[in-house]
Amino acid sequence: MNPRSLEVTGAWFQAGGNIISAIGNTRAFIGEENVEDPLVIVGESLQALGNVLQAVAPEHSTNSKEDEKEETEQIDESAHKNENKIVKNKQPGDVKDQGENNVNQVKKKGKSLEKTGAEVQALGNISDIIGTVLNMEKEEKENDYLIIAGNSLQSLGAFLEVVDELRDVPDIQWLEVIGNSIQTLGAGLQAFQGLYNVLKEEKKESDNEKEDDNSQKNGEGKKETKVDEQLLGLIGNWIQVIGAVIEAIGETIEPQS
Repeated sequence: MNPRSLEVTGAWFQAGGNIISAIGNTRAFIGEENVEDPLVIVGESLQALGNVLQAVAPEHSTNSKEDEKEETEQIDESAHKNENKIVKNKQPGDVKDQGENNVNQVKKKGKSLEKTGAEVQALGNISDIIGTVLNMEKEEKENDYLIIAGNSLQSLGAFLEVVDELRDVPDIQWLEVIGNSIQTLGAGLQAFQGLYNVLKEEKKESDNEKEDDNSQKNGEGKKETKVDEQLLGLIGNWIQVIGAVIEAIGETIEPQS
């Protein structure tokens, strides 16, 4: 599979995984909590696979371009050996070659940043999967922190990909910039919601207040608050879906360079 196909396939795997995760969280929100974790695990696994494919693609692209460049340089070198006017024509050519080398260097750095962004997102997906699997066995704060870290890493990875696209000044792919920016926001909202829930729970545990006579009232308030907190994360989840789909469309219609 060529680098272009890897990037497009990876982008759609990521979009599909986001949709499955969002469906799982939506069903939990409406009371079907038993199906949430399996769907989230499947969704995050697809996202991780998609991000790995996107991380591998720039490396393949850079390697193939370097091979082509080496072949061209070898042909040029053998052709120049047969010319007597190499010294005269070298000075203006050197300036041009240096400019091309600088552009290639910037592009290479960009590819490296794109690769890093995809790797960070894949790491975030894996962290989410581990946290969710451990929560299925026993719900603990440490597992929630893993999920928070996972969403934060996904947000950071998407942001790095935005920076990578914006550095490609001559031909910025705006759909990918918009898609990754939206994903940054969506994953960030989910991380914020998770952190808010954990900190609030810790505060309630440390307060040690309210006895049996207030317990029913407390339970109702807690239920309402939990719905609000779930709603924020759910909105973030669907925002991330929109961003992933936009990015996948942008990746699909991106002109081949």
